[in-house]
Amino acid sequence: MVMTENMVARGSFQHELTDFVAAGDQLIDITLKNKASWDLFCPAVCNYRHATELYLKSVFGSAKQAHNLKTLFKKFKKSIKEKYDQDCPDWFTNIILTFDTFDIYGTIFRYGGDINSSEVFVDFIEMKTAMRWIAESFQNIRRHQGLQDV
Repeated sequence: MVMTENMVARGSFQHELTDFVAAGDQLIDITLKNKASWDLFCPAVCNYRHATELYLKSVFGSAKQAHNLKTLFKKFKKSIKEKYDQDCPDWFTNIILTFDTFDIYGTIFRYGGDINSSEVFVDFIEMKTAMRWIAESFQNIRRHQGLQDV
């Protein structure tokens, strides 16, 4: 698809799960470059959280309209344990459960609302790095399952 100033959208759109991580990365890069710390925070985190949800679903083929990461992650951990006799590393678990703590149903960073904390410290560079690790981990799991990269 070629982007022009004026576009008409038709048909279906296909996206790669990595597109959501890339969008989050670009928003973080703009934020750091322009020192617009919080202006793009919610859109960036929304993309990262959505990518995480889709990655979880992609590994075990869930098409359900479930958006609760904790529920999806329990199913994911069980599947990984059964198939590979492996536990998820703490860093991996912490990222997913942190998203779940602040945005249980995937609506806070998309539509706005109150989070379960009065103050949150976010290191944008660390968040971007962690999301790269998550994306690479999910791609590796999919490869071990004989699935294509997404």
